[in-house]
Amino acid sequence: MNEENLYTFKARDQTYLQYYFYGENSKEKPTIVFIHGITAELHHIQQFALKIKTEVNVIIPLLRGYDPTLKRGDLYYIGQYDDDLEDLEIYLREGGIHNLYWVGHSMGCGNLYRYLEKGCSKGTGIIFLSPFFHPSLPVYRFNQQSDQEEDQLFEVKFYKSIILYTLHRFKIGLLNRAKIATIPDDFHQDRKLTLSFRLLFSRFPVENNLKSLHNSKLPLFMMIGEEDEITDSSKMCDLWRDITNHPFTVEQGEDHNSIISSDNTIIKVKNWIKDIQES
Repeated sequence: MNEENLYTFKARDQTYLQYYFYGENSKEKPTIVFIHGITAELHHIQQFALKIKTEVNVIIPLLRGYDPTLKRGDLYYIGQYDDDLEDLEIYLREGGIHNLYWVGHSMGCGNLYRYLEKGCSKGTGIIFLSPFFHPSLPVYRFNQQSDQEEDQLFEVKFYKSIILYTLHRFKIGLLNRAKIATIPDDFHQDRKLTLSFRLLFSRFPVENNLKSLHNSKLPLFMMIGEEDEITDSSKMCDLWRDITNHPFTVEQGEDHNSIISSDNTIIKVKNWIKDIQES
């Protein structure tokens, strides 16, 4: 593997899923798998990778529904992301990569929490950046009485989501492919991408009590920007402190996305990994 190349791995449904690789071909070197949020934010994540790749290899999967070469805005079934993460980890371990860490940003934290909850990961640790675990948690700033954000970039049909969630609870899945959100398309400038209920629902924990954070035997680390415009950082820290003894930090001057590639984030991620390796 050479730095900044695009590779594929084969998932259990025989689909080839793409990922970026940043670093060098060293199986002993720590490797981070970075899971993006509701938008891909590739610019920020690639900056993170470029800054840390000397010490840590970085893999950035292009998730189903986002990858421009595959079916977009939808999955084939609820929970398919869980299977894709497990297939990716198996692929990496079969390739000799065992010093493996997961990093999630925003809704990517929901993906990693689901994966942690199911006990699938044999990884070394998980970092949650600007975590968006579950929309029902009382830590987020969005107004659920409005169907559209003020900046017109994101549109989420909250009431439609509630109806579909209720139907899902009664095991009625005929409308799971219905579109409930519109976001900026990171792969096509000036276009938008619509996301289905089953795609978004596959990014949230089934329950919102986050008890797996308390029960986790894997090292966990939460980082959030003091100026996060999506999540109230003080409320998130209080919630984290109430649930688990794992460490967390608030980054001064950083918001929901800027924290990804800030120099302080890079330093703290490297130090956290180093502490785990030396423990």
